[in-house]
Amino acid sequence: MFWDNLRCIIEGLNKSFERKFHEFDEYSNVEGLCELKELIVSLRDTDILVGFDRVAHYVVDDSNFKTEVYGGHSKISNEFLKMSNKELSSLLFGFIHIEYIQGFVTFNDIEGFLMLIQFNYFYYSKMGCSRFKVMEMGCGGDIIQYLSFFTDEYKLFPDLPDYDESFFNNLKNMTYGDERARLLEDFLRCGYLSLILVEQNLSGSFFNHIKASAQYLMACNALKRGSLKISCEDVVIGYTLTLKCIVEDMRPYVRSAFYRKK
Repeated sequence: MFWDNLRCIIEGLNKSFERKFHEFDEYSNVEGLCELKELIVSLRDTDILVGFDRVAHYVVDDSNFKTEVYGGHSKISNEFLKMSNKELSSLLFGFIHIEYIQGFVTFNDIEGFLMLIQFNYFYYSKMGCSRFKVMEMGCGGDIIQYLSFFTDEYKLFPDLPDYDESFFNNLKNMTYGDERARLLEDFLRCGYLSLILVEQNLSGSFFNHIKASAQYLMACNALKRGSLKISCEDVVIGYTLTLKCIVEDMRPYVRSAFYRKK
């Protein structure tokens, strides 16, 4: 009986996944969507997300780590993160994000992305690096600058541009360019990724880190194009980069970014 029920559940999830894929037929002309779909499929067939989820529990449950890195955000040493914290920290009661009141991007999104980079460092170190090693590398703040300004071209490590408060204000003022882009993001988050979350029994908090990272990166890519309107292509790049920050070992890039700024 148990195995029959389990088989029915798996078959149901597979059918739901295939059905969701057909919903993207109308987006077939969006650049990069095929690569993103392949990434999503590959994540279903591995235990990487489960491993990241375990790391997330380890890091988030480590009160010393949270205190040293995030203690009132007073110990953030990276200037980019300091400014983003100052300009974008507007969460009601510390955790509620209401987009039409607070803006498209808040510091909560950047912090979620930052933690995803840290999870990556722990995961690919086989949990063998201490929290102090992560802190030594600037908590990932340096690589986040390259990803913020250059998105999918960050591995080239171009010279970082000057920036001021207007960069973060522009991120805050982002909107979807049209309903099509908003629906694409909704399909990706509530369709594919939520199915994987259920299938692999992932925690909601880890899922929120993925959403926050993608939201931040799609806004950055729109700004890179010189626009305050998020397109379908921006949505795809946001999610593709986020998932690549899971499936790829980011440690070499974290180190390179850290030492380039010294």
